[in-house]
Amino acid sequence: MIHPTLANWIVGVVTGVWLANFLAALVPSLNYKPDPAIHGVFMLVAGGALALKRNNKKNGDRNGESP
Repeated sequence: MIHPTLANWIVGVVTGVWLANFLAALVPSLNYKPDPAIHGVFMLVAGGALALKRNNKKNGDRNGESP
């Protein structure tokens, strides 16, 4: 699977971009209308990274490398 630190970075970056996307839609002067499907894509990427990180711990691998 992936290293837990990499998973944390992926989740952090995706969450930051997701937040920027959400906030941009709230600013009327930008006239930005995001596609609603983008929220599902962001959730899938962030959730997938967390699931891959969790799988490492489930298998007894604490640092993402093979024992």
